[in-house]
Amino acid sequence: MTVQWVADEQRRRQAMGRAIQAIRMERGLSRDDLRSVISNSHLGNVESGVREASGIMLADIARKLNVTVPQLFERAEQIAADPFNWYTREEVFKAALKRVTEQHGEALRRLADM
Repeated sequence: MTVQWVADEQRRRQAMGRAIQAIRMERGLSRDDLRSVISNSHLGNVESGVREASGIMLADIARKLNVTVPQLFERAEQIAADPFNWYTREEVFKAALKRVTEQHGEALRRLADM
């Protein structure tokens, strides 16, 4: 399969960053969970498209997310084709809700009982 990649550098960085963020959230991982391969601030810059991850860093991030680098590029290509749909994926919301519930379940239950 030939990967048709986005020509514009900024859009390419943003698409890859959003792909990393979407997969991370689908896996229920926080930025802290990836800090063994990338700092929180650097990951934030990559996910927002401010900075571009090197090839080695992409390989490390992919390994931590349990995907391949080609899968990261495929996801980024999908996001580039439909940039406003990446965050509406049901899996992302389910994973985020699960993580919040796991981390703050007791506080949420107490609020519900008020």
